[in-house]
Amino acid sequence: MLLDTHKISLIYDFWKLNNEENYLHDVTELLRKLTESDTIDAEYIRDWVPDLVRLVELWEKQSLTELDKFYADLLTDNSFSDKVDALLRFLYDIQSYEMVKYLLEKNVEHYKKDKIVSSTMSAFHESCIYGFSQVCLLFIRNNQDVNESFSLIYQNFKTNKKETVRNLTGLQLVCLWSKYFPKRLVSYAHTARILLNNGAQVNMTSTESTTPLHWACRARHTIQIAQDLIEHGACISAHDQLNIQPIHYACWARNQSLIELLLSKGAKLTDEDNFGRTPIHFICMPTYVEAINTDDQQQQCDLMKFILNKYEKNSHLIDLKKEDSQGHTLIAYACVSQNLPLLEILLEKQTELLNKTTIDGRTPLMIAIDECFVNGIEYLLKQPGVERNVCDITGNTAIHHACMCTNTSMRESLLHLLMDNTNGTFDLEKRNEQLIDPFMLCTVNQSIDLCRVLIEKNVSLTKKDLYSRQPIHVACQMGNYDLVSLLINSPNVNINAVDDNNRNCLFYAISYGDEKIVDLLLENNITIKIRDRVGDTPLHSAVQHKTNAFKLTNSLLTKQDGKDLINEPAADGMRPLLLAAEYKQPEVIYLLIKNGANVKAVDGEHQTALHIACRSDCMKCAFYLIEFGGLNVNELNCYRQTPIFHAFAANDFDLVQYLVSCGAQIDVRDNQNYLPLHMGIIICENEEYNLNLIDLYKNKHEKLLDDHNNECHMTPLILACMQGKFNVVKHLILNYKVNVLAKCSNGHTPLHYACLLKTQKSLEIVQFLMDHGCTYDKVDQPKGTFLFTVAQHGDRAAAMFFINYWLKQSPNINEVHYCATILDLLFDRANIQHHDIDTKHLRGLIEKGACLFTSKLPTFPCPLINDCPAFYLILLEYNCVSIVDKHKFIFQILHSVATHPHNFLLLNSKDKEFITVCEYFFKIAQLAHYNYNIEHFYSLVDKYCFPQLNAEQPSEQVEILRKQLDSLRSTPLKLSEIARKLIRIKVDLPTKEKFQQMDLTRYLTEFLSQSTF
Repeated sequence: MLLDTHKISLIYDFWKLNNEENYLHDVTELLRKLTESDTIDAEYIRDWVPDLVRLVELWEKQSLTELDKFYADLLTDNSFSDKVDALLRFLYDIQSYEMVKYLLEKNVEHYKKDKIVSSTMSAFHESCIYGFSQVCLLFIRNNQDVNESFSLIYQNFKTNKKETVRNLTGLQLVCLWSKYFPKRLVSYAHTARILLNNGAQVNMTSTESTTPLHWACRARHTIQIAQDLIEHGACISAHDQLNIQPIHYACWARNQSLIELLLSKGAKLTDEDNFGRTPIHFICMPTYVEAINTDDQQQQCDLMKFILNKYEKNSHLIDLKKEDSQGHTLIAYACVSQNLPLLEILLEKQTELLNKTTIDGRTPLMIAIDECFVNGIEYLLKQPGVERNVCDITGNTAIHHACMCTNTSMRESLLHLLMDNTNGTFDLEKRNEQLIDPFMLCTVNQSIDLCRVLIEKNVSLTKKDLYSRQPIHVACQMGNYDLVSLLINSPNVNINAVDDNNRNCLFYAISYGDEKIVDLLLENNITIKIRDRVGDTPLHSAVQHKTNAFKLTNSLLTKQDGKDLINEPAADGMRPLLLAAEYKQPEVIYLLIKNGANVKAVDGEHQTALHIACRSDCMKCAFYLIEFGGLNVNELNCYRQTPIFHAFAANDFDLVQYLVSCGAQIDVRDNQNYLPLHMGIIICENEEYNLNLIDLYKNKHEKLLDDHNNECHMTPLILACMQGKFNVVKHLILNYKVNVLAKCSNGHTPLHYACLLKTQKSLEIVQFLMDHGCTYDKVDQPKGTFLFTVAQHGDRAAAMFFINYWLKQSPNINEVHYCATILDLLFDRANIQHHDIDTKHLRGLIEKGACLFTSKLPTFPCPLINDCPAFYLILLEYNCVSIVDKHKFIFQILHSVATHPHNFLLLNSKDKEFITVCEYFFKIAQLAHYNYNIEHFYSLVDKYCFPQLNAEQPSEQVEILRKQLDSLRSTPLKLSEIARKLIRIKVDLPTKEKFQQMDLTRYLTEFLSQSTF
């Protein structure tokens, strides 16, 4: 064997040879005798003996490949997250050190695979986490650096976010993990000593500047480790990132012995952390990790008594009045800890803190109420001078705090405790900043039991909140039937009280949607004939309710006053029937018609309910209005549109077909001479328009599919191209042979509109039109107008498509299109479309000889700097002849950039390519340096540009730019670079093709035409 596994072999042999049914019990008993593992581990091992034995068998056979695979399966077995830990501890306890060392290495490989540790973590660190001192020794004897650090990613249970702990060493890991395994403290303490004796840095800090001593002071049982650290020079007053010292943690752990040790070494009880908390605050604080218990509370008291006794004659060394940064005193923390003896001790020493408030204005009494600290509340109420009606920062009193206590089961008891106190009285009607009194607060929280308690105390039930609502309004809005019933039956509640919008509680009940509450209000004779400030009645609100409109409407119509509202218009002219149609409520429409609603009512645009139902795409509503209301399907609105126009726009073939069957006309025209089909194609948002709607025009009305007798001469095909409805385009051309060269009143064809379309289907429609006769040559009338329009205003892909198409057809790249070359058009596009330019395509055009038609570049280029800064870079790189005074032009660009109010410029909108203003500035400066001779360039930049840059741009970016320019200025040009500059300045268009025409060598051509930066 490669290791001494005598003890575990006994288990293995026993397991292998035993065939009795009770073998598992016997094996477990033997295991218990051979190990000193934790009770929990022993229980786990009982169930995992087969896995344990399998590990040992593979190890003894040195079947490492099979062992690795089996162990990896154990590591990834999420159903038993503690299995590997228990097995490793058992193997260590029976002294199988080499095997444990090997398996720990596999642990680390697993962590690194899941990327939860840095690459510097080793099995040595893992052995420290487990407190395996003898395995640590094996690594140390193999020249392990005990101070080697690594990083660990873990899930913060408080924030539920992944956080990283950096710079962890073996000693820190021992101190950290020893807190969680008190039964294995001996092993952890031994490991710590080994590390310290082998040179571990005792004051090494990890994330948040935490030292090993910080970790060791966080538990009561780790005092031995803390003592060892101090003996080896641990800094007593070390501050972590929050300025917390070891003494703070020792007080939080209630570790009196450790506190005495730290105090004897010079620690102070008056030192504060970043939140103003002294170690004494930490004594009074609850642990937050575990629920506070009586033992912890007793330890708090004992420790406080020890402190008070120790410093009785030197009281200046402790400060019992000290507040933290949130205004919490020791008494406040005693209330949070729910520790009555501690509270008594502190109040006996500092009676003036009885009513001391925190920053948010809470008194100790309020804090005790919030924590449901009943004994503390009773004690505080007995104290002479306790303030009962003081308000916190939001205006809430102690009564408010009792009514909104997070422990809902305790609210009523707390409220009774306060109100029944005989030592003083509370104001039960005081309102906070939101004008909410305790009763309104209980109403909002739907605490009906508390409401009953307050009603018994005869509190006012009619006070309004900030939104002018009374409790009866809020109860109806919350939909709490029992609470509404309680209020209705209470004295001094006016069921017809209105808010500032003139709405009574019936409006609020309808908005919630519970017809039972509405019926309850109606039974108690609530006013129905009432209008709010916008002119709506309760019936208007009921018919448009999303989920329960029918029952709410039916409840109102059971009363005559409700029926009287059936034809009442709101302020905007909308009647209940019209609203029901708009909100797709067919059953409500039937109910209203049945109860005498005027079906011919119209809105402000003279639209009937049928118009509105079709606009809402509700077939059932239209059916009820036609069949039971008898509405005319060809009724015109103020735009001379019939309901079928809306049905076409809704893309609903069934609805259109039903209207046609009822006599609706599809050849009717509105006041702009558009057909229903025109409006459907224009308004419908669905790109896949229902082709059956087009086929309705087949035969009798087929000519209308090419109709252009409207104001703008728009045919259905043109409209389909404009709206990107490719299926309509194909259907009209393939099945009805419509005119593909039709022109609108602006002279644009379907191809024009397809190019202007800003969707992915633009090129598909373009290609289809060209394949079916709508070609570039046919639509380019007068010549050059088509590319003039598309290059400037068209979709990016379509514009590039036709520029390339035109280049294949035309031998002259500088052909004029309406007084503009292709470069002029792209320049205008950059102005119009903002950042929409393909720089690679632009360079390709210039390389082919593209020029501007005239000198149209302004001297002051501010507008284009924001629109397309990349355009200027390329023009300057290619020595654009249209820029007459290039030196002045460059300085105007730099000035424009220096005054730019934002930190970034967008170079390319397609690829979302951004550049900082300072980076762009440097690119222009490089062009000026390598390509142009500008006198006093750098001094002028320093004088006129940097003051503006300092005012507008981040200082760190400006500093980088300054260093880059200094480097550029101090680096003289090579002779070859000077020659290249002189030659490029003299050449109108320094492109590669131009230099090739000069019959230069290949090397010289490449050198002269290459990019300079």
